Amino acid sequence: MVRRGKRQVVRLSPQGMRIVHELRARFEQKFGRPPGPGDPLSFDVETDALGSIDQDRFDALVSAAMEAAGVGPGVIHAYRRTGLLITEHNVQDCSPAELQRWQAALEEYEEPFLRPA
Repeated sequence: MVRRGKRQVVRLSPQGMRIVHELRARFEQKFGRPPGPGDPLSFDVETDALGSIDQDRFDALVSAAMEAAGVGPGVIHAYRRTGLLITEHNVQDCSPAELQRWQAALEEYEEPFLRPA
């Protein structure tokens, strides 16, 4: 689950752990040292300054990664609309308000396809 502006513990799958290790290696290659406690997990590899990637760029990268992985367009739309990424693995950690926003975004995506021509 992605929650903007809040700290959250997330359990990672083995694939998720590989991604984190790859990010760490990219950080070390870019900045010549391992990441520290105050360093961002996601950073802009195109600049030499150490700082968090801006939210719009981060969202675009996440959306592109989901598209490349074959995630359905309704889920991508819901992520873009809500900033949340709700799956069967993290749904129990979501508040009722988050689930309602997520469901509304999914329905919003599907709605144009359900209307008769």
